[in-house]
Amino acid sequence: MVVGAIVAAVSISTPPTRWEQSVPVTTATGLPVAYAVPVTFADLGPRLVAAGVIDPERFTMATSGGRSLTADEQRILDGTFDGRFVVDASSAGFLLNFFWAAGLANDNPILTSGPMSSNGDVGRFASTGGWTVGARPGAELFASIPLVTLSPAQQARLEAVAHAVYRPCCDNPTSFPDCNHGMAMLGLLTVMASENASQDAMFDAARWVSALWFPAQAAISGAYAGVQAGGHDWSTEDPAVLLSRDRFSASGQRNITAVLASLGVVPGGGAGGTGCALG
Repeated sequence: MVVGAIVAAVSISTPPTRWEQSVPVTTATGLPVAYAVPVTFADLGPRLVAAGVIDPERFTMATSGGRSLTADEQRILDGTFDGRFVVDASSAGFLLNFFWAAGLANDNPILTSGPMSSNGDVGRFASTGGWTVGARPGAELFASIPLVTLSPAQQARLEAVAHAVYRPCCDNPTSFPDCNHGMAMLGLLTVMASENASQDAMFDAARWVSALWFPAQAAISGAYAGVQAGGHDWSTEDPAVLLSRDRFSASGQRNITAVLASLGVVPGGGAGGTGCALG
């Protein structure tokens, strides 16, 4: 899949004080067209730049194909953005790369005590070795700064969701963020947890963001929900079910695609998406 060109995203003028529900614009099949990401960016951008996690010039080249970032994207990097960043197909790549940086650099037990650190060299993973737009190699940036500190209750909510949210490029959950999508989802969910989002709210955000990163696979999962009892789609099915290993991992996608094929169902509405590398 290929990252689309990034164009201007819009912002909502009233900044969220902590966390509040965000309602997406959806298609007839329940897939998102645009989604206001329910986090406060605050000074995350400047801190990532100051710590050498993001080199602004390299990041811009990788994220936008060499042209300037949009006004809102630039404000997120310099810490002056005070609204809701609305992500769509054109800005999904920026969101992916920004939260990839945040997830990679933040010192969190999911990284330091989880499977990423259990087998030696952390630089061998795509989410670490593939991060080439910082001042240092990704392996050196791994869990290197206290970007977001969580209370025990917030950490417990984060881990519950991270263990349960999968991605269709592999069979690993967010708690094993060995690729860019997993690391970016970890970054997003960590910031949400720090703003006291509930598990339900984090699952819901993961639903919409995952569909913008993986629209074709979301269309498959949504179509599968439609042939199950209740006739749900991507917008109405329980997101914990949609994003489970059975539905949204690589193997889960193969299985439900086979079921849909046996029923003569051809999912539509999903195209584009973000690849598993910078750019």
